[in-house]
Amino acid sequence: MRRLLRKTFLVVLVAAMSLEAAYVLAGLVFLDTRLRSEGINRRPQKLQIRWRFAWTLWPGIVTLHDVETRGRSRRTGWYAHLDSVSARCRLLPLFDRTVDLARVRVAGVD
Repeated sequence: MRRLLRKTFLVVLVAAMSLEAAYVLAGLVFLDTRLRSEGINRRPQKLQIRWRFAWTLWPGIVTLHDVETRGRSRRTGWYAHLDSVSARCRLLPLFDRTVDLARVRVAGVD
């Protein structure tokens, strides 16, 4: 019985670690390839976000480094440079192409 329990625990542990590794790899591929521009900057004339490096270790939490944002409304254009941004977003609204940020921490605003 003890042997079966140990084996089951190891299988569950390896499966959980494999899922986490797959998530981190998929997150890095999305955040640091051209997929990010196609997925995020759909209307670049209204809003653009670019960054040099980004990573995620847990779903819904992302850290971006050397971030540039710019946007334009009918009357106003704006620009901001941020050294780093850590954000937590709710995942379900992403299916509706809506970003619902629960928490954002920024360092080095220009």
